[in-house]
Amino acid sequence: MLPDAVTALIREEQARSGGRFIARPDLDAYLDKLGRHADALIDLRAGRCLGVVAYYANDVESRRAFIPLVLVAPDARGQGLAGLLVGGVLDLCRARGFTRCGLEVRADNRAALSAYRRLGFEMVREREGILLMEVAL
Repeated sequence: MLPDAVTALIREEQARSGGRFIARPDLDAYLDKLGRHADALIDLRAGRCLGVVAYYANDVESRRAFIPLVLVAPDARGQGLAGLLVGGVLDLCRARGFTRCGLEVRADNRAALSAYRRLGFEMVREREGILLMEVAL
C-alpha cells in the first residue's frame, strides 16, 4: 500500500493536470495496483511527499524492471530530485540483478526527457506521442 502522502501528491497532480497525469479511467484502481505490486522510492519530509518513483522489479526471468511513475511536487521541481530518485531506483534494480529498466514518457516532456537521457536512457520506440525508453543496468 502506498503511503497517504504519496497518494495525496498523485491525486493533486492528477487534478492539476486536468486528469492527464494518469491516463487511466480509474485512478483508485491504478493506485491500488501500484500499492500491491510496485516498490517505491520516496522522498518524504515532515510527512509530506516531495517526490516518488514507483517501479516494478519482479520479472526475474527477463531481468527487466519498469518505472510506471515519476512525480515530484511542483515546489520541489528543477532541483534534480527526479534524477536522484530515478538513479536510486536504477541502483536498487542493478543490485537485485536486473539488466535493463524501461519507462514511458510523453514526447513533449522536455525536462523529463533531458533527465532520463542524462541517466543513460535511450528511446526504443514511439507510439502516439509516448516514448518508450530503456537503459542498460
